[in-house]
Amino acid sequence: MLVTLSAKSPAALSNYVRNLAEYLKEGNRPLADVAYTLNLGRDDYSYRHACVVGSQQQLIENLEDVLRSDENSGWYHTAQAVPPLVFLFSSHGTAVDRNLVDYLAERFPVFKQIRNQCHQFTSPDAPSPQVDTFVFQYAVYHLWNSLGLTSQKIIGTGIGNRVVEVITGKTMLPEALQAAAHQEFRPFNQSEFKKVFANILQTDNPVFLEMGREGLLSKAAQDFRAELGEFQMLPSFNNGVRSGLLPALRQLYLNGAAINWEQFYEGQLRFRVELPTYPFEPTRCWHSALIEKSATAPAQVSSPAPTTGDQFGVLIEEDPSETEKK
Repeated sequence: MLVTLSAKSPAALSNYVRNLAEYLKEGNRPLADVAYTLNLGRDDYSYRHACVVGSQQQLIENLEDVLRSDENSGWYHTAQAVPPLVFLFSSHGTAVDRNLVDYLAERFPVFKQIRNQCHQFTSPDAPSPQVDTFVFQYAVYHLWNSLGLTSQKIIGTGIGNRVVEVITGKTMLPEALQAAAHQEFRPFNQSEFKKVFANILQTDNPVFLEMGREGLLSKAAQDFRAELGEFQMLPSFNNGVRSGLLPALRQLYLNGAAINWEQFYEGQLRFRVELPTYPFEPTRCWHSALIEKSATAPAQVSSPAPTTGDQFGVLIEEDPSETEKK
């Protein structure tokens, strides 16, 4: 379970953690409902803490570890602004994890919907690893979008580039799926990828998100750190099936992303439970103090509205002269 907490100051967040830990020690409560109440029923502020846990006891232990930490230990994150996202669509050297696909289809209706849509144009009698990768990445892309995580630019290579062409409207979905089963791709051009990658880093300070586990693009980008500097690279999934995209979602939340929790819990039967309320800090009530407070109170962090034009940066391997489409 992913559990999120936020507050308007480090002190308020620390008090929030303390109150929640003490409350949870008083008795067992369904962890899924605790997470649901905190994630969906609380506003998101700039000072954030989040953890992925499997039981109420693990959550209590995480909160107690926080209380033993000092402010310099990095236990909370400050989300000043929502970083732009760059989605990476790689060619993968390994087959798509069927267990992960089945779990995502069971857990997220939008993933199942997109997978089924793609299967209308594919033949179950002629399985293809390339088609499996295409369908998986296309469904993951729509899953992230449904959760409020939209990309400012996207980069694709190999079969991933066919997904990019569908997303950008260059190719229709049926034609792309039919071609994916038989198409041969040019070898990966790392120098062209490096140019696109460096150009994005010069104009933005983005978070790169692989549409799957670690793929060709995210692996290749690691070689650029010495020359281009540090950047944040996330896989959508780690090696655990049940944890799914929770580790990536946790990090994006800490970075400042505004998660669409209603969509995250779509199809899930969850209940709000009684939990400690937000620990408001004492404030002087003189008229001048109120005026000052209203002018300086930290605003909630929210994602910018997605743009419709000039949105995508695409690595087009068939035409090296046009390495970035904006």
